[in-house]
Amino acid sequence: MTLGERIKQLRTEKNLSQPMLAEAAVIEQSYLSKLENDKSQPSNEVLRRLLTALEIDLGSFLSGFEPDYVQTQLGNIADVENWLLRQRATVYLNSRRWLLSSSLLVVLAATFFYAGFSKILFGETHYRYEAKGIVLPGEPADYFEGGMHSSTPREEWDSKRSELSSRYQPDQLILAQNQGAFFTRPVDGGSRTYYQKETFIQPRAENTWLQIAGVLLFTSGITGFLLENRLSRRR
Repeated sequence: MTLGERIKQLRTEKNLSQPMLAEAAVIEQSYLSKLENDKSQPSNEVLRRLLTALEIDLGSFLSGFEPDYVQTQLGNIADVENWLLRQRATVYLNSRRWLLSSSLLVVLAATFFYAGFSKILFGETHYRYEAKGIVLPGEPADYFEGGMHSSTPREEWDSKRSELSSRYQPDQLILAQNQGAFFTRPVDGGSRTYYQKETFIQPRAENTWLQIAGVLLFTSGITGFLLENRLSRRR
């Protein structure tokens, strides 16, 4: 669509005759006829008066043209030139935001994937501790692990072994944190000394989901870069 065709289109939509529009825009009808037949181009002031008479803003008016036509045929009109400059600035700003968002997605992708792969947030190493019974006050912490012999006269070992058997009440703890070779916890009637028996790996779904999220974010970021590259070529 040309400039003249656009003016005529809008005039027809407003049910205005050429004399009516010419009068509203304070221009000669013959001049308006030249404009509509693309035999002349309006000055910046005339274009402003035409847009006011047609009750349309510059952006809406220019949206009826192909971008190349605005650039090559109307770009010498001051208001149109300024509009084009603002459009370019907006496009540049949006492009920067798009690239920044895509870069952020890639960074987040690497962070999520590494967190899931390294198990740094959700550890999968677990430790099994076992306490054989309750150690009474005054008894050594390792009473069930040989301490009975060192704290009891030899002649009492047999009776103490029988007592030890009757007090045998094993308890196990599975912990995500390493508490060392052993540790003691107070309980009713005394304390329990837990000894580390084994270390094992227990997979956690959280780490798998972190890696999946990382892959999805990375794909989204790369897609953003590719789309921006394609769009920039079309501008």
